[in-house]
Amino acid sequence: MNEYKKTNQDITKPIAKSPKETLEQENKRLRRETKLLRQERDILKKAAVYFAKEVQ
Repeated sequence: MNEYKKTNQDITKPIAKSPKETLEQENKRLRRETKLLRQERDILKKAAVYFAKEVQ
């Protein structure tokens, strides 16, 4: 249980890469990361559909 508390204790803290990173910089970085992750997700969805068709 203590390990769970330690792991989840930082959830509400900002995830800035450095102490000097401003909120605006962090938001910009996170938006870029989100865009990339969405692109990767979409590619994986298409690949899953493609390979599912191939199996049938």
